[in-house]
Amino acid sequence: MKSEKIMLKLITTVFFLSAGLLYSQEKIFLPTEDVFVTVIGYEDDINPDILYYCGKYTYIWPGMDANGQPEGDAFRFDYVLTLNSSNEIDFYKSSMTEGFGEETKETYSDISINENKIRASYEFKDTTGTTGKIICSGKFVYLKYKTKNGEIKSSKGLYFKGWEDYEAVFYEKQK
Repeated sequence: MKSEKIMLKLITTVFFLSAGLLYSQEKIFLPTEDVFVTVIGYEDDINPDILYYCGKYTYIWPGMDANGQPEGDAFRFDYVLTLNSSNEIDFYKSSMTEGFGEETKETYSDISINENKIRASYEFKDTTGTTGKIICSGKFVYLKYKTKNGEIKSSKGLYFKGWEDYEAVFYEKQK
């Protein structure tokens, strides 16, 4: 009897997964919505034209969690991808932390885009004088999400891991 219940749960879960009816309860803050939304999933955004991916991608941490509880300083990261006059890719990140009023800029090198995947490196020097090189990677995706009022929407963006010890996050493409 117990094994039948387990088997029924397993079959039900597989059915819902294959039908796409189960989704993450991950909540992220989207700049265009100006609130936290529930992630349903990510789909690859593949285009053979590099110009298609050019633009500004933004991640904002509002200084509070999805329940409105204070959690650290508010900050904003923007990744900008352009094609220069030599038809080479330029990629940089700018960041701003609330209350500090100063923007920092990091320029990436060794940039490659293959299908919808991007790789780039960043050479750094920290406050102790230590230098190094970080390889960053991500991919261009469509985010499917649910708003607070239950609407299902999608947004283009860059799912990117900018530092080795950070989790990848969604940077929304700005219009």
